[in-house]
Formats: sequence, C-alpha cells, structure tokens
Amino acid sequence: MDYEIIHDITSADIAVRIKGDTLAGLFVNAGNTLMSELMDDITMINREVRVTGELRNDELDMLYFEFLNEFIFYKDSQDLLLLPETVEVTKKSGTNICRYTLAGEQIDRERHTFRVDIKAVTLHGLKVYERNGNFIAVTVFDV
Repeated sequence: MDYEIIHDITSADIAVRIKGDTLAGLFVNAGNTLMSELMDDITMINREVRVTGELRNDELDMLYFEFLNEFIFYKDSQDLLLLPETVEVTKKSGTNICRYTLAGEQIDRERHTFRVDIKAVTLHGLKVYERNGNFIAVTVFDV
C-alpha cells in the first residue's frame, strides 16, 4: 500500500501519509490515493478522456497541493473522474514543474460508487519531504 490513514491530525477530515520512490511516483500515488478515498473502486474508472497540463511553483509543497486540486477541479467542474497516467516532476532555475496526463471518464452514478465527497486538499499539516531515499507527503482531504 502506498499510503496510510493518519488518525491524530484531524477528526472531521481524512489525513493520509503517502509514499513514493520518486517525486513523480509520489504525485501518482497521491492522485490514486485521493481517488481511492473518494470512491469504493478506482478500477471502475475507464480511461476514455485525457487531460494534460503543466503546473509551476517555487515551493514543492504547493506544487503537490495544486496537482491534487486538479483532480477535484475536474470532478466538480466537468464531472470527470481522473487518474494519473503520466507525471513528470522537474526543477528548473529554482522552479518546480509538474507535467501530467490524467485519464478517466464522466461520472456514471450507476457504476461509480462514492465513499465521501472530497471538497478540497487542505494546507493543514501539508508536508512533502524526502526520507531515506523515499518521498513522503502528509495530506489532509476536506470532506
């Protein structure tokens, strides 16, 4: 499992610790974690629609925050359930850059069963760091 629930950060929201072997892997695992907490079974999401984008931020934590909020933006604005397909995280001239492709489909209430409605990724307790060659993020989802 690439993430674990953290019980001592918040009682009303969902707090998780996500791990990845690389920064890109962390971002992929974070996107999958968000969708796994949102839905009962992310394997029910067909990869019919693709969305590509690029995010830039000097702060890695904020780049990660913006990346996760892309999933919620597309869910809320276009009724799209998306999963990370490709993610590249680089740094150039002090700026962190995330290029991504997300893939998924329109919400189908007959096939997609939701656990909760994740409204946002919060800044509460947000932390992205490296430990022993692994990248870790502490994240709170507002439900």
